[in-house]
Amino acid sequence: MEVILGSQDVWDIVDKGYTKPSNEETLSQNEKDVLIKIRKKDQQALTLIHQCLDDGMFEKMADATTPKEAWDILQNSFQGVD
Repeated sequence: MEVILGSQDVWDIVDKGYTKPSNEETLSQNEKDVLIKIRKKDQQALTLIHQCLDDGMFEKMADATTPKEAWDILQNSFQGVD
């Protein structure tokens, strides 16, 4: 799955996540544009993760709102499984 996420240039957002600004109104237009791109990558990554799951695993992470949360659930579910 890391290969799929990496090929779509979203692995960094899955691995590290991103910090949501506390007040978007104070951001410059350039910062707002960057934030829009980051949010798009975030949602794209979460969509890709969801598409790779079977029904059972999807149920485990249906409440995850970020790809970082979903990835952490996946790691914990398969930890120690070869």
